[in-house]
Amino acid sequence: MKRLLVSCVVNLLVPVAGYFLVRPHVSSDTLALGLVLAVPVVRTLWVAVARRRIDPVGVLAVAGFGAAVLLSLFLGGDSLPIKFNEAMVTGVLGLACLVSAALRKPLHLMVVNSRGRQEASPETVRTSMVVTTVMGVTCLGHAAVHVVFALTLSTGDFLIWSRLAGWAVILLGGAVVYWYLHGKKPTTATDAPGRR
Repeated sequence: MKRLLVSCVVNLLVPVAGYFLVRPHVSSDTLALGLVLAVPVVRTLWVAVARRRIDPVGVLAVAGFGAAVLLSLFLGGDSLPIKFNEAMVTGVLGLACLVSAALRKPLHLMVVNSRGRQEASPETVRTSMVVTTVMGVTCLGHAAVHVVFALTLSTGDFLIWSRLAGWAVILLGGAVVYWYLHGKKPTTATDAPGRR
């Protein structure tokens, strides 16, 4: 819970508040947006260095942000590539989840079993398929929200509404996964006595 709250503050509040604080002091929306969105990227790098562990999602986020900044410079300072940065990251993750589920090699199961190579039961594979599919749909929904708002809203409004709607999509997906995983246990427990 503490990590979730810290993540919410860094990724939701800091960019929004930072943008409105920085914007009056810089020459363009793009520069202000780039500066405030660099905060989560720097935090990701700091955590990776402090823990001496490479986080694949963090690496993807850092690479995506770097590519977005370079593309923005190439396009003469257009802010749209930087707005698309998060959509690119969650879009790639979403596609990876859905492709892995379609290939019956669910990404969730690979992550869970990354430290050990024990054989997964058919029930575990089915559960992981569902979780991976929900994660994929959630990530693609998050990406879609960011793309739509990036194309239709001003930079300030985009920062506010894309984060609120994006976190709502993530929380909804997390709630579905939680309900699915924890909803299975009571059913198994109540059915057990009747099977004697």
